[in-house]
Amino acid sequence: MARKRSGKSSEMTVSEAGRKRGQTLRNERGPRFFEEIGKKGGQRVRELIQSVKKGAPGGVTRSGAPEREGQPGREAWPKTRSPSVR
Repeated sequence: MARKRSGKSSEMTVSEAGRKRGQTLRNERGPRFFEEIGKKGGQRVRELIQSVKKGAPGGVTRSGAPEREGQPGREAWPKTRSPSVR
C-alpha cells in the first residue's frame, strides 16, 4: 500500500515511481514493447522449467537460486536432521 505524502510535493512512493516509469515507457516505446518482453520472459521460464525437469546443469535449484558449479546439489546434503537442542 502506498504511504501518504507528508506535505512535500517532491516526495514519491516507490509504487508511484514505478507507475510513472511504466507510463513513460509505454509512451516512449508503445504497447508492443511490453508484448515482446513478456514473450521473452515466458520463453525463459519455459526453458528453466524444462532444464529442471531434465536435470540439466545451469538450471535452478528448488529454492529458485541458480545452480553453482563445484557445489553439491541438494541431493548431496544429509537427509537427517540434527538433534534439537533443549
